[in-house]
Amino acid sequence: MWRETEVMFAWNSPVYRQFYETVRDINEKRVCPHPIRLLLGDPPVDWALVKTVEDFKRLEDRDIFFAGVVEREVLAKKRRALLISGSLHALRQMPKDEEGGFSEPNVVQLIERKHPGLLFSVASVPSQAAAETMKMGPAPSFRVVRGTDLERADFAMIAPAWTATPVIVNGKHEWKLDAAKRWPRMGKVIDGVLYLGGDETKLFPPPAIYLDPVYQQQLRQRAAIIKEFNGQDFMPVLDDLVKEAQAGKTESHP
Repeated sequence: MWRETEVMFAWNSPVYRQFYETVRDINEKRVCPHPIRLLLGDPPVDWALVKTVEDFKRLEDRDIFFAGVVEREVLAKKRRALLISGSLHALRQMPKDEEGGFSEPNVVQLIERKHPGLLFSVASVPSQAAAETMKMGPAPSFRVVRGTDLERADFAMIAPAWTATPVIVNGKHEWKLDAAKRWPRMGKVIDGVLYLGGDETKLFPPPAIYLDPVYQQQLRQRAAIIKEFNGQDFMPVLDDLVKEAQAGKTESHP
């Protein structure tokens, strides 16, 4: 289920399956007075119906859809929710005078247009050095930004990558991530910071999953459509993963 999105590869990370399983266990054990209800923020994608770039263009904007889910399923029902998203979807302000990246309002900005001050936005701290600079304790550690000295700190210290450029590193196709140069002060961007001991989301699945011929063919079709749509070419990355999986299979079965 979590693989069927508009984003190539990212959702294959085991952390997403673990997230669903953890919520299921919490509900089965009745840890909370009320069951935790999960709402999906990405628009549903039936890739069996996406054959051309024109079909892909008709998919709903991810941020508009996410904001709509929150409006309809949370705010309209007078409920509270924990929203989980990539950092760039949750920031109140974007870099100044930067090209690329987000050109349209993100989830937080869309919601706050109708409900100013309702959201409390938290960004993760990616490194121990940044956490120490912000005088945070050992992981897990949290600090409020609003009304503290962190309001005036440079958000670039913890900002996510702004652009990605395909490069070859040690013979493998990867993405070179570059930061934006001019971020607003931290108090303009977020309300709190959370340090969990580093970026634990960089957990990759075993490449053997890409040896499934049906799934591999589906990914190749999706990659071709995405390349035509925005120029991003994921095919070399998929080829590298398949080669890595084949090499591992050969080493395990001489």
